[in-house]
Parts: sequence; C-alpha cells; structure tokens
Amino acid sequence: MIKKIRNISLIFGIIMGFVVTPVYADVSVKQNKIIGFNEPNVEDEIIYQQKGSELSEVTSLMPDKLIAYFEDGSSKEIDVHWQCVSEDYEMAKYYCYQFYPQPESAEYTIAENFNVIEDGPKEFVCFGEELFSKGELSYSSENAEKNADKIVRYLTNKAGLSISAAVGVLANIYYESGCIADIMEDGYKWNTGAGYGICQWTNYPRTSLTGRRTDLLSFCYLRGYSYKKINPQLEYLYYELTTSYNGVLNELKTKGYDNINSTDAFEAARIWCTKFEMPSDAEKKAIERGNYAKTLLQLYSDNTSLSRAPSLSGATYPDYIKKRQMFTVKGYVWSPSHISRLRVYIKGKNGKIYSSKSVNPDGNTYNLDLIDDYITFDKLASGIYYYRVSVTNQSGNFVLLNKDFVVTKKTPVIVRYNTPEAGIKNGNSFIMSGNVYSSVKIKNITVGIYKSKNSKKYIIGSTKKVNDNGYDIANYNKKLKFSKLNPGIYYYKISVKIVSGNVDVLNVKFKVNA
Repeated sequence: MIKKIRNISLIFGIIMGFVVTPVYADVSVKQNKIIGFNEPNVEDEIIYQQKGSELSEVTSLMPDKLIAYFEDGSSKEIDVHWQCVSEDYEMAKYYCYQFYPQPESAEYTIAENFNVIEDGPKEFVCFGEELFSKGELSYSSENAEKNADKIVRYLTNKAGLSISAAVGVLANIYYESGCIADIMEDGYKWNTGAGYGICQWTNYPRTSLTGRRTDLLSFCYLRGYSYKKINPQLEYLYYELTTSYNGVLNELKTKGYDNINSTDAFEAARIWCTKFEMPSDAEKKAIERGNYAKTLLQLYSDNTSLSRAPSLSGATYPDYIKKRQMFTVKGYVWSPSHISRLRVYIKGKNGKIYSSKSVNPDGNTYNLDLIDDYITFDKLASGIYYYRVSVTNQSGNFVLLNKDFVVTKKTPVIVRYNTPEAGIKNGNSFIMSGNVYSSVKIKNITVGIYKSKNSKKYIIGSTKKVNDNGYDIANYNKKLKFSKLNPGIYYYKISVKIVSGNVDVLNVKFKVNA
C-alpha cells in the first residue's frame, strides 16, 4: 500500500514538472567511538608460555570481553580480539610480546585520540620463566627470577639508578634474553653472528670478529671470569655504561629522581631500547618494552629506591700513551645531592696510587678541568694503570669512571690481551684478544703458533697489512684454529713490523693437553 502511494506521488511530481525524490529512513548505525577499556589486574597481564606456542593458543587465554567506555559517556561490555604489536611473533626472536584489544564487531571503533597500544589494556606473552614464581626453566639451569633480582639490585646499588629506571632496563633485558645469561640469539649460531648473554651483545656486522660480543669475552677472559655467568656480564654491562655508553647511564639517572612512577619506567625502557640495545625498528619496540616496564614496576612496588647516584658527562680518558706524554683531564660531574667529596686518581695494577687529587665541592656540580694540573700522566713509568673518578654524596660513594690504560717507553705494545698459557685441551678452540698500539705506523702484524720460541716459521698463522697505529688481534680468530693442534708444546707469538724492523710484542709458551 505504501509502495503504491509513493508511486502515485512520483507520477504526480513528474506531471507537475518536477521530480520527487523518495526519502527513506536512515538505517545505518552510528559507530560508537571507544575512548577506553577497563583494565585487568596487573597479575593477569603476563602469560608465560613455551616458545613455539601458536598465536591462536595464546590469544585464547586472553579476555574475550572487556567493558568499553564511549565518547558519549556510556559504557558496555563488548567482544574483543587481541592483536600483537610486533609482526614477528611467529619467529619468537624475543622473549616477550605485547598484545592489545580490538573490538570484534565493526559497530565499534577506537577513537583517534585513544592510543590503545600505549594507554589501553595490555597482555604480554613471555617465553620464559615467570619472574615471580620461583620456578625453574626447563631449558636452563639458571633461574630467571633470581637473575632479574640481581639485575635490579645491581643497577640500583652499583649504578645508582632509581627503581623506575632499573625496571626500564630490566624490561629490555627480559625481552632480549629472558634474563638468562648463558643464551644465544634465536635464529643464529655462534659462527653466523648470534647475539649472546643477557643483553644479546652482538658484533657488527654480525660475522665480524670484533664488536660488543667479542669485547664481552675479552673483558671476562682478562679478569679470569666466565662470560657465561650473570655476575661477570653485569660487570661488563657497567663497564660499557661508564665508558662508551656513559651518555645512556647519565640519561637514565634523570628518571625516577623525584618519585616512583610508570612514566619514568617507560622512558627508561625507551632510552635503553633506542640507545643501548638498538634493535631493528627500535622506536616501535621501545613502546612495547616501555609498556612492559610499567607492568613490572607495579610488581616491584615494594622497592622504593629513587635515583641517587651522581653522573659524569664529557669525560676524557686515555687508552694508550707513551712515556712522558701528557694527558688532559676533562669532564663534568652532577649529583642529585650535595657532593661531600670528589676524587680523581691514577692507580697501578699493584694497588699503588701514583697521582691523586681530592676536593670538597660546595654544591651539586663540579668541573674536572679544575684539577687537571694535579693529575700527572707524564711522570708515570711503563706499565698498566687505572684512571678513576669517584664521588661521595649523602647516599654513598660511587665510582663514575674506571678505565684501564697503558704507558710504554717502547713502541709497539700490546694491551688487554689473553694467552693460552694455562693450556688448552686437544680439539678445543682458543679465542684471542688484545690491542696493539704504536706511536709510528704499523706496516703489518703476524700472529702465529710456532714449534719453538725462536722459530721463524709458524705452524699455523697469518700476516695482515695494517698501515695504522692500532689493531685488534681478535681479527685473527678466524685464521688461527687452535682446535687443529695435536697434543704437545707450542709458542703463541705476535710480531709487529714498523719502520725500524720487526718487534715481538708477545711470545708465550703453552701446552695442548691430550
């Protein structure tokens, strides 16, 4: 009947010389803009699974309904599904992945001013041991929870970070390694450039024999540490933070100084991800890790430490200097509390102090330029020394810089090296390290294994052109295969050719045991 009336109207309109457009009821449903969801309990945000868990399997463990809050002030429980922030979940390269909710029905959409990834509910799928369960990993003898506690304690007590900043670092470490020290990067083998350790230290490029992974091994070998253990890795981590990554440490110390809050934990995680770990697509991964840090901070809420350590920026430190050579001390110290004592000194390997100056600054800052005249490098005899800067404030004493360096009267010289003198087992490899320096250009370097101390021809060896004042011996590791040596006595020798001739910088006896 209605249809017939509409047809008559249309005919009448045509007769009168105009067209009548039919008007139909608007049956489209206005989309509801979501500006927030209810948040689950923090204990429910983390799902621990074994690597290889199917995506559908883990998302089935997440809530399928959430209360949504809309722009008009109303709220309603709606069906949701969960999406992974990263696109590489199936690869399981990392140990933690963030998921965020999306409405199941197209009837609802996320408002443009609601960043659901950062500000919405979060679910984390972690491929490792539950940090607060005191359980054991099936694939490792290490305990991730104990390691996590060690990391936080070390960063707050030794490095002087706030709990907010320390948890930001911890979030990154869990993403990288699950807080396990003796672990290689998934998808790679050692000889194809796998990252290693709690921070997945990696050489760059991956197949290079030099870089941060090699530096970790050299640092541990030279101090008699096992590079596979958590404590030596933390020592190396602090070594990086007080030398080449000093700027990262200083920036972290500004987070959580005034109070404990999730924003500082998020920012600390972002700083660490983008400036220390530096994975591919770092800015995107920094958001995930920052969100994970917020969750971890709530679980570490009983630890109330604030940032209390002083920082050192713009510091200069020597690596190798010739005897009677001068060196200029520079750097700027800042402390969150009054500096009661500042000391700069040079210490020998024998424990003796060779040059030292202490001051009592009247304030929270100090310029090391003011004591440059008191620290005398040019009077040091040949040998290995440590250059240190320490500061005492109301929270305690902190070593801000601890850099080893060498003084030599001859050239060239090798420093920070390791040798096989303790002996190696037949079939085992030996990883070489050491840095050769010279005040005149090095033409070439020969590294070899010889049958006798004075032999001129090596059994296994290699000569490389250098044409520079320094060289890293780790570059020879691919050429010298100690594992191919039969049981017996050998000599490990490094010879350097300069303008005046050949100089042996190392010649040590070692044994290959059956």
